[in-house]
Parts: sequence; C-alpha cells; structure tokens
Amino acid sequence: MKLTQQEINKRMIEWRNLKKMYTNADQKRNSLKEEVKALKQQIAGLSPLQDEVEKLKLRIEELEREKFRTNRDSRKKSKVLPRYKKTKKAGRSNESYRRPLPKPEAITDEVVINVENCPKCGAK
Repeated sequence: MKLTQQEINKRMIEWRNLKKMYTNADQKRNSLKEEVKALKQQIAGLSPLQDEVEKLKLRIEELEREKFRTNRDSRKKSKVLPRYKKTKKAGRSNESYRRPLPKPEAITDEVVINVENCPKCGAK
C-alpha cells in the first residue's frame, strides 16, 4: 500500500497538531499539579487556625449563655420585692387633727360677717 504525497502531508499535519496538543496538555497538567501541591500546603496551614476558630466559637457560646443567664436572673430578682417589717406608727390623738388657735400677737384684724342664710339648707 502506497500513500500519496497528499495523504502523507495530511498525516504529518495531524501528527504535528497532536504533538503540540499533547505538549500543551502536559504543561497544563504539570502546572495544575503544582497548584494542587500549593493548595494542600495552604490547607495544612489552616488546620491549626480552624482549631483555634472552633475554640473561640465555643468560648463565645459560653459567654453568651452566661450573659443571658445573668439577664434572666436579674429579671427574676427585680420582680420580687424585698419584704420590709412594718414599723408601728406613732398614735395620734384627736387634737392632732385640729388646727391650733393662733397666738394673740399674730392676730391683726377682726372682721365680723353676719350669715343671713344657712349655707347648707338656705333657710333664714
């Protein structure tokens, strides 16, 4: 089987294209491998930080629980008023409810007002 010159040229072009394509694919594969290595190193560096983040989250939850517990306790305490013992009041006499008469030197004028009608019933 003899190949024509045109067939040979066609196959050589295909071979060159395939060679170039595989070379580019190898280069891309190698660059992706390097990128994967770099990302794995970054992930390895993040694991201690993730542990620290978890510890901090737990601490925050603990502090929030403590804060809300104190708020709840203070609300309960504020509703209950302390009981005070009632002290016995000093007794008052009937005279303590009346106004005392003024001293004679405090009186300046005397005014006499005649009442013609009774203020309650209006009778004379």
